[in-house]
Amino acid sequence: MLTRLSLGKPLKIDFVVDEIVSSTPTPQPLSLLQRLGPAPTQTPAEVPPAKKATPTTAPAAPTVPVRRQAVKKGPKRVKKLQRPAVTAEQLDQEMEEYRKESLL
Repeated sequence: MLTRLSLGKPLKIDFVVDEIVSSTPTPQPLSLLQRLGPAPTQTPAEVPPAKKATPTTAPAAPTVPVRRQAVKKGPKRVKKLQRPAVTAEQLDQEMEEYRKESLL
């Protein structure tokens, strides 16, 4: 089958089809329970007795140095609000000092 692209060049497309029909049906896959098999059954006589717990001393754990907790940096605007209030006279004085230093 040949088709044309927008570029004008022919493009060949082949369809591959499996036409062989099997006379024997394919087997169904086994379910999980079928693959695992029947559950093992144990009678009370076959169950091994539980071991008695023997007291043992636990080995001493190595001491771990205490880690300092990191201090979070807060928003900068909070620090700005904590500055003392500056009056207009103090600002004028700072401007005069700045201008004097710039002339030197």
